[in-house]
Amino acid sequence: MLAEADTTPDQQPAGSTVAAETESIPAELQEIFLEESDDIIRQLQQLLPADGMGLPSAEQLREIRRHFHTFKGNGRAVGAHRLADLGAAVQDMLDRVLEGELSLDPALQSLLRDVIQALPELVAGAGLDVADIAALQLRCQQACRGAGASASAATDDSYTAASDPPVWHR
Repeated sequence: MLAEADTTPDQQPAGSTVAAETESIPAELQEIFLEESDDIIRQLQQLLPADGMGLPSAEQLREIRRHFHTFKGNGRAVGAHRLADLGAAVQDMLDRVLEGELSLDPALQSLLRDVIQALPELVAGAGLDVADIAALQLRCQQACRGAGASASAATDDSYTAASDPPVWHR
């Protein structure tokens, strides 16, 4: 289960995963969180299939945004701050798309699919590196700032743990 670690991002050992965070959440709450998260992930995968076929409608985008809003709130409720922060970044990005400030171009669609693809490992806390999560969040933030070209990169070679935005630990 995910919970906030006692270190800052630049103190995280290289290759650390979200599973290394403390497990101070009651087992019953963890179980509910995991069940709800699995259901949300399945719905997200149906709303935006990995095959890239078709552009989601405005209604589907609102539903996707609502699911990331749920990850933001539920993640914070159970101490899964990395999931919550990623959810907030995606929600912000989709708010801008829905408001017409950003276009859901192929780069943004790819980023959204990358986030959805990473969610099962992030929720399970199994094998997803903290740097991978930070890179996804950074790509969302860059997209919100209009750095669409950066958002299309599969990885940001200039990314280091020291460049983590200061939102990891609240």
